[in-house]
Amino acid sequence: MPGYIIHLAAGQELLPFLQKRRILKNDQDINDFLVSCLIPDAVADKSKTHYRQTDDKAIQIRYPQPWRFCDRYPDLVHTPAGMGYLFHLYVDYLFYQEYFCRHILLTDADHRPQVRKEKIELAILLDYQKIISGKTFFIEKPLYDDYTIINALLEERYQMTYNFMPVENPGIAEVDYSRIDEIRKDILHYSELSKKAVSHETHVLKTEPLLEFIRTTAPRFIHDYPAYCNDFSAFSASTSV
Repeated sequence: MPGYIIHLAAGQELLPFLQKRRILKNDQDINDFLVSCLIPDAVADKSKTHYRQTDDKAIQIRYPQPWRFCDRYPDLVHTPAGMGYLFHLYVDYLFYQEYFCRHILLTDADHRPQVRKEKIELAILLDYQKIISGKTFFIEKPLYDDYTIINALLEERYQMTYNFMPVENPGIAEVDYSRIDEIRKDILHYSELSKKAVSHETHVLKTEPLLEFIRTTAPRFIHDYPAYCNDFSAFSASTSV
């Protein structure tokens, strides 16, 4: 799934929309939102924090269902922290439901699409017109090598800093907001890996389509949020994107 720095970049894209609508009014609100864009990944088992469509671990990709978070915490989704958490789920959902399958096709040996781990033999990299083994794709993690390369570009483009302030858990039982220091350490580790990367060429996902995905998640969220949460009041300042 997209890493911390990709989630922060998407969050930076959403900030002006939320500030325009006075959902984020000050630095603490912005901090709470951005930290919450990260917090669902600060656990070992992401199945509960991500409200996945299935708990079947034999399924290779189990995407989140953001609307389940809205159903569970209807009073929180209109707060900076709740909206950040929801946006994290939304970005992951779009990534796996739409973006991933447009660029990577998981198949059996006969090129038939598969979702179960035991049946996946090949990963067809559509951007590069290349086929690698499913084992290579998931064990050697070439996708995460691409993330390492792209992270450096995102840090420069969004002028990222990681001086997060503490966030009081607004009542989301699945996560522990006290782990923000661990998140910061992880991000700094990934940042250092990016600086030390020998190659600046991706091998799975081309850079520009991923950057375009990051840019478009914010306006799409603004459009979809009222339907997810059955509440238009938070976006009454403007219905346009």
